[in-house]
Amino acid sequence: MKSADSATALPSSIFGASKAALTVLAVVCVMNLLARGFMETHAIFMLSLEQEFEWSRTEVSGIYSIAMLTFGLTGPAVGFLLDRLGPPKVYTLGLLLIIAGLGLSSISDSLWVFRISQGLMMGFGAGCLSTVSLTALLSRWFQNFLSIAMAFAYAATGIGIMFFSPLVEMLNAEIGWRHGYQSLALIGLAALPLTFVLYRLKADEGNPVLLERIVKSGGPNPRLKGIKVFQAIRRVEFWGLTWVYFMTGVGSFTVLLQTPAHLVEMGYSTAFAARAFGFLGLLSPLGIIGITVLSRHFGQTPVILVSYGLSFFGVVFLLLFEQTSSLVLLFLFILFYGGTFGCRAPAIGNLAAQNFNGPSMGRIYGLITIASGLGAAAGAYLGGFFFELTGQYHYGAFFSMCMFLVGNLPFWIIPGLTRWKA
Repeated sequence: MKSADSATALPSSIFGASKAALTVLAVVCVMNLLARGFMETHAIFMLSLEQEFEWSRTEVSGIYSIAMLTFGLTGPAVGFLLDRLGPPKVYTLGLLLIIAGLGLSSISDSLWVFRISQGLMMGFGAGCLSTVSLTALLSRWFQNFLSIAMAFAYAATGIGIMFFSPLVEMLNAEIGWRHGYQSLALIGLAALPLTFVLYRLKADEGNPVLLERIVKSGGPNPRLKGIKVFQAIRRVEFWGLTWVYFMTGVGSFTVLLQTPAHLVEMGYSTAFAARAFGFLGLLSPLGIIGITVLSRHFGQTPVILVSYGLSFFGVVFLLLFEQTSSLVLLFLFILFYGGTFGCRAPAIGNLAAQNFNGPSMGRIYGLITIASGLGAAAGAYLGGFFFELTGQYHYGAFFSMCMFLVGNLPFWIIPGLTRWKA
C-alpha cells in the first residue's frame, strides 16, 4: 500500500493532499531558513560588535549562548503552544518576535539589550519556527517519507547560513551593522504572509488522507491518542535522544561560532571568513539530505556513526590548517565539518516521531530539545571562554572532538534508537 504522502497518479483527494503536504514542507523550510539563518549571522556580527563597543569575546559569544539557551529551554513551551494553539499561530508569533528582536538590536548600545533582543527574543522566535515546530508539523503530514521531509526542512538551516553570512558581511561593510540588522528585519517582514498559507491549509489538522488510512487500518488517530509526556520521560529512548542532542550540540558549537573570528585573526579578510562560513552552510544541507538518503539504503546507525567520524576529522583538519595555513586543509575542514553539521537532527526528529507520536508530540519533543539548546549554548560559551583563557583555539577544538566521540553512544546501545539495517 502506498503512503498518503506519495505524489503518484492516485485519486484526486490523495493528489490534493500530496500537494498540500509539499506546500506545508516548503513553508516549513523557508521559516527554518530564516530563523536559523538569522541566528547564525551572529558569528558575522560578532566582530563588528567587538570593535564598536570593545566588548570581550566571552561577552559577545555569551549573547549567542543566551539565544541558544532560550532556543532549547523554551522547547516545552513551544510544544505546549503547538499542541494547544496549532502551528500557524506559533509560526506567526515566532516570526514577529524575530522581526522585533532584529529591529531592537539595530538601535541598541547596551549589552543587556542585546541579551534580550538577540538572546531572548531571537532565541524564542527561532524556537517557534525551527526544531520543535517543524518536527511536530511534518509528523502530521508525512509518514513513509517523514525522514526525507525532515532532512529538507533541517537542510534549510545550512542554506540560511550560506545565504545570509556573506550578505551580512557585505551589509556591515557597506552600510554598517545597524542597517544590517534592519535589512534582516525587512526580509522577515516580507516573509510574514507565508504564515497565512498554513492557516489556509489548516496545517494543524494534518494530512487528511493519511489520517483516514491510519484509522481505517485499525490504528489510533495520532491527533487523539498516543504516548503521554510522563510515559515518555520514563523511557530510555527519551534520554538517549537527549544525550545525543546535548553532546553533539556542545561539540558542534564550540567550533562553529568561533570559525570566522579564527580566520580573521589568522590574517584573512572578513569577506574571506564570511565566505568560508557560508560554504559551511552550503555543504550542511547537502550533508543532511545525503546522510538521510544513505540511511534509508544502508541503515541509519552505521551511516550516522560514519557522520560522527567525519565531524571528528573535520576538526582535526582545522587544527592542521592552523599550523600550516594550507587552504587544502581548510577545504577539507569545510567539507567534513560543514557536510555533517546538523545531519543528525532529522534522524533524532524521525526517531522521536516513531517513538512518541501522538497529541503530546510537541511537548515531548520540546523537552528533548532542551538538551539541544543547552548543548549549543554551552558550546558557544566554552568556545569563547577557552579563547579568552588561553588566547588560542585548539583547546576548544580538542574539547569538541571529545564531545563527538561520546555523543554517538546511544546509537550503539539503545535498541529503540539503533537501525543497523536499511
